[in-house]
Amino acid sequence: METAVVQVPRGFLYEEPQYVDHKGSYYKVADEIFMGWAVGILEEKGNVCQVVTHHGYKGYMDAAQLIKIPAGKLKERDEREEICYLQAGLTDVMDVPKVEGRVIVSLTRGSLVEPLLEKEGGYQRVRLSDGQEGYVPEKSLKKRLDTDRYLFEEGWNFHTQSLPGNMDPEAFRRQVTDTARSYLGTQYRWGGKSAQGIDCSGTAFMSYFLNGILIYRDASIREEYPIKEIPIENLKPADLLFFPGHVAMYLGEGKYIHSTAYRESFGCVINSLNPGDGDYREDLKEKLTAAGRLELLMEE
Repeated sequence: METAVVQVPRGFLYEEPQYVDHKGSYYKVADEIFMGWAVGILEEKGNVCQVVTHHGYKGYMDAAQLIKIPAGKLKERDEREEICYLQAGLTDVMDVPKVEGRVIVSLTRGSLVEPLLEKEGGYQRVRLSDGQEGYVPEKSLKKRLDTDRYLFEEGWNFHTQSLPGNMDPEAFRRQVTDTARSYLGTQYRWGGKSAQGIDCSGTAFMSYFLNGILIYRDASIREEYPIKEIPIENLKPADLLFFPGHVAMYLGEGKYIHSTAYRESFGCVINSLNPGDGDYREDLKEKLTAAGRLELLMEE
């Protein structure tokens, strides 16, 4: 399997190999991935590639959004501690280390960059996956915590992950729910995972991803991923709530956060399972089918 990285600010995976047919119908976006993220190329036909992401999600991409790299280089990159992600909702990469500089490109939270040695005036010089170099605020960088090993290490699976830095489980839960809250007010976007637009499973995925854990990027529990079903009555913060075609994150005291296309609360919002609360969603409470917990937190 050849490997590649995304060389555009945001790449999109589609469910089918053609984006628009001759009758004008469309195929749904399956996922959004950001600059610097890796994929494995399963098949390439013309200008379309069937790919699998580093978090195990499959779809079709425009080949022009990708730049191929040797698998060994991907492994080498994954093992280098200096690779960082951008933690602001949107970060401008500047041509000079000044606010008055020219914006080379704007990158969303979660984009991966390589810090270089040069620092000046609170700015850090970085290299992007397309080879361009520029400056971002030092405070916008955070050490990458996830891994690309799914793509280059045969036999690696998502159950081998561990909490970053042997973090206390309760502290980890707080960080995950705080990350989820950072998306509040973001518009709903089918297949989205950014602060410019996000869907329900994108919110759950990014909340764990930015804290170093890769979960399934969809509204279901899958055996090969580290979210395991638990009794609904045992819910704790950061656990996931599953509905038909929808997923939310539990915050505690009956509250949950999710991104919804519901016309009365469009976007990333907090709702309640408690009938007496003003933000109660009866339609969802009646459809709640399962709850899930990160495998690493099962023994609390």
